[in-house]
Amino acid sequence: MPPSPSALAAATLLSRISGGPAALLGMNDRGAVEVCTGAWPSAGFLEAGWVLGPGPWSSLREGRSSEVEISGARYTLTPASELEEAGLRWTVIQPSARPLSMGRFAQHLVHALRNSLSSVKLAVQTLSRQAQLGERERKRLQIAGREIRRMERLLTSASEFVRTPSRSWEPVSVGDLLTAAAAELAEELEARQVEVSLPPPGGLGQVRADPARLRAALENLLMSAAQASPPGSTVRVEAGTDPGPPRLCIHDPGPALTEGERALFCAPLGGHVRSSGLELALAALVAQELGGSLEAANAPQGGVVVTLRLGRAGGDDGNTAAGR
Repeated sequence: MPPSPSALAAATLLSRISGGPAALLGMNDRGAVEVCTGAWPSAGFLEAGWVLGPGPWSSLREGRSSEVEISGARYTLTPASELEEAGLRWTVIQPSARPLSMGRFAQHLVHALRNSLSSVKLAVQTLSRQAQLGERERKRLQIAGREIRRMERLLTSASEFVRTPSRSWEPVSVGDLLTAAAAELAEELEARQVEVSLPPPGGLGQVRADPARLRAALENLLMSAAQASPPGSTVRVEAGTDPGPPRLCIHDPGPALTEGERALFCAPLGGHVRSSGLELALAALVAQELGGSLEAANAPQGGVVVTLRLGRAGGDDGNTAAGR
């Protein structure tokens, strides 16, 4: 006997709400499948006579949804309608939805925003090449370009913060990554009238790390210092002189940290002049992954010094860095 119109409507509605396939099962009074219908072809794996366990069957009889495992996959059973005259209980079956974690949500959101931002970036770059633009329009497009790069950096921080880091690390030069990070920020630093003084690249040694992830952390640290620095000042980056793994000391001449700001310096959404989002939180997370740390303190001569310890020097086999 075919399912009732109300049962078919319930299956269709649930399928649309969940965004996934749904099919109808006709269950007899023993919890055995007698009818399977719907537009979901894979529902055919349930042959007539398949029997629900006592727990799920009891839930369905009480009008409650239940979850079952079939061939290693999980499915949700939802009561739809009962045909008393046929002695069948109509039930919607559909794959159980995977819970949407905050990490997955953030990754989806970042991906969507990056796609839109890429279109905006392309439009701005195309306009910037127009010969007939006046000086005012060019300045406005330069500002738009800087803001696009700032948004890209924020999206990178958000994506890296929630991403499970790869352990396929490689030896990287900390000095080379630092130089690349400063070059990426050159236009923004110029607009802020802030200079960055870097140590010789060869004096910082190597670590085994994910180069893109570590570079993003270094960009965030330099930009954090620049944000706090007044126009015409210099952010000084110095290499630690202690033997052992690489250590960076980043001095900025900005306002001193209050006790509250220092306690929450690396906290996500810290809300202080050096970081309002995930920038420093990502840098601290990367340092921790490499067995190091990120600390901030008020400098005796004024300003703030942020110390990045990377924890492990680069080796030939990478076993230590990979946690093996």
